[in-house]
Amino acid sequence: SMNQTAAQVTNKYIIQAGVEYVLVSAHLGARHDKKYPNGIPSHDAWQGKVYKIDGSDKDTPNLVESTGYDIDSATGEGHVVNPLGLHGYNCRHSHKPWDKSLRNPYVDENGNPKIDVHESQELYDLQQRQRAMERAIRKTKRRLLMKEAELKGFPNNPNLIDEYDKLSYRLRLQNREYGSFCAEHDLTRQYDRVKIAGFGRDNSSKANGRAASYEKKLEKEE
Repeated sequence: SMNQTAAQVTNKYIIQAGVEYVLVSAHLGARHDKKYPNGIPSHDAWQGKVYKIDGSDKDTPNLVESTGYDIDSATGEGHVVNPLGLHGYNCRHSHKPWDKSLRNPYVDENGNPKIDVHESQELYDLQQRQRAMERAIRKTKRRLLMKEAELKGFPNNPNLIDEYDKLSYRLRLQNREYGSFCAEHDLTRQYDRVKIAGFGRDNSSKANGRAASYEKKLEKEE
């Protein structure tokens, strides 16, 4: 939402200045859709390029046709026509007014993209695996909260206690795997992405304690 708000402000300046073109930003690890490698869902296909707001030139494609984002040349309002494209779902790209006489910072002297597409796609795939791990951690935490609520009603139920201990141990393994994966691939751990409402320090401390006990139990059985 912050990105879209910033885009609307930029659009106002673009229209007030009578600018015809915009430059879309580029970053490593941009979204790639294997089903539509050259389509709007693949952000790596249209990032780092110059686009014309109305119509197109021989060397400059149209903005909305290429990225799914439209700027009304009369009002300056921006519209996400395709939510899979520019300024759509989880998009981190931005755009700014541009003059074609300027040198595009995202391409080299030969006009080739500075970002290696294969390296970018590899990073995107790694980030997708990271997101999957984060979702799994959040899911386990939600299940732990549900199990805690059940234990309040039946605190001495051996089955509930065992289920809670197993979930606690699973969370410990997931956190270990997540940390190792991020370290191995030089990814930043996204702590905010593994948080859920209601699962605070006390819950974490309790789960860690039960996970440690369960782990020792498994070691003895071996």
